[in-house]
Amino acid sequence: MKLPGGIVVVGRFGAPHGICGWSRLYSFTQPITTILSYENWLIETRPEHWQPLALEAVKASANNAQLKIKVLGCTTPEQARAYTNLQIGIKREQLPSLPADEYYRTDLEGLSVVNLEGVLLGTVSEVLSTGANDVLILTGERERLLPYITQVIKLVDLMARKILVDWDADF
Repeated sequence: MKLPGGIVVVGRFGAPHGICGWSRLYSFTQPITTILSYENWLIETRPEHWQPLALEAVKASANNAQLKIKVLGCTTPEQARAYTNLQIGIKREQLPSLPADEYYRTDLEGLSVVNLEGVLLGTVSEVLSTGANDVLILTGERERLLPYITQVIKLVDLMARKILVDWDADF
């Protein structure tokens, strides 16, 4: 999710875990452990208000399938509960550069989607991971779901804020 001030959401707090102030950590990075490589995490304490997050520890399960987080000074489940569902962000400049034909999901959100006939299909509101491929969720006259695959996506133009697709307007 692209946010004001060049902040990019990379995860969020889940429910408390255990009795010592730990919380589940939901990473939006691939692989999920990539979130651990970023420094200077921020949390959204209220809409559009971000503050630095002081961490005591972050740990991954043995198979890296789950992550846990402990905020400095957080020692009880009740204290950890106050963080549940808070967004975790980093500054945009912390993200590595990508090759010319690759994009961060956050860059696709808000782009207009037009088909080869010039029909506006909607605006990307979200990019959904399905396992097989990502799916663009479009909002407009109606909601549409478009697979993010080479047979459908023909051009992504970040400067023009547009995606050209091979997709029938009736779908």
